[in-house]
Amino acid sequence: MTNAELESVAEGWIRYQLAAEGSTEQAEDWNSVSTVFDIRAGDPNLLWQLILAIHSRNQSDEVRCVLSAGPLEDLLVDHGTTFIEVVEQQANDDPGFASLLRGVYRRSMTGDVWRRVMEIANRS
Repeated sequence: MTNAELESVAEGWIRYQLAAEGSTEQAEDWNSVSTVFDIRAGDPNLLWQLILAIHSRNQSDEVRCVLSAGPLEDLLVDHGTTFIEVVEQQANDDPGFASLLRGVYRRSMTGDVWRRVMEIANRS
């Protein structure tokens, strides 16, 4: 996926989250949401880049809530042992990103990953 394609998916995902439920606008951006599901299933590095792209473009409460409990949580559940250090570094560099960890649920994260997520969340 090119940078332009990544940006387009991020922007479409954001528009979908902000659109009225069942609206034409939401339907028009469903493809971006579907693409995020596909990325989650196949490419954790690309998912991480997408999370950062979304976060950098929109920090509204609506978007942050879904980003936390959606793509970010999915990344940590599926690939937390691989990505926790990168997440910690991003949280150290960006307090706004750190606060996203407050919206993540444990689900099936390992105990170590969850402990580290909670450390970030509790200090943000």
